[in-house]
Amino acid sequence: PPGGRQWVFDPADLPWFEQPDALSRVPEIAARWGGEARLAGWLDAWVRDGYFIAENFVPPDLLDGIEGALDDIWSAETPNPGLHVEDLLIDGEKIIHCPHARLVEKSPEERAEIERRSFWRVSGLHFQDERARRLYEYSGFTDIASAIFDTPATPQFSLPFGKGSRQPMHQDTYVFHVWPMQFICGVWIACEDIHPDSG
Repeated sequence: PPGGRQWVFDPADLPWFEQPDALSRVPEIAARWGGEARLAGWLDAWVRDGYFIAENFVPPDLLDGIEGALDDIWSAETPNPGLHVEDLLIDGEKIIHCPHARLVEKSPEERAEIERRSFWRVSGLHFQDERARRLYEYSGFTDIASAIFDTPATPQFSLPFGKGSRQPMHQDTYVFHVWPMQFICGVWIACEDIHPDSG
């Protein structure tokens, strides 16, 4: 709109890993943020591939906690106020933003069928469940993200889900406005063993 902010792209605003000399800067960045050999390997993969896999990085108690929080969405006898489950199929109707109370009204068998049929997710579960909050605030994620961006990072969003959404290729920056550009990363956590061919 007239008088609105103009977002002017300047290549100098891009993070270090988008700069031409990024690979040569990996040892320097890794040393600044902890110096572990595996951190340098992760940063190297980030520059080359845009992602890396950190196996056995999340403490098991945090994984157990989030698994319990997700199970409780479907098995709770009392509603979690403020909790909404997204993209449910209930009685043939697709419900984008379903209050947990509506789900709890259903019998255990009906809930199991809803869970089976739906590609559900929960935005911001960390606001509604202490176990999800502990995982969301796990300092290991913040430490790695800070190294990736070479500046202190903070978590901004969580989206636990039970199945992949089957979304086509997309850019998260379409939904999340980030400035300077490219200062965003996602952390995907497998809560159970998966087959390498699962995607």
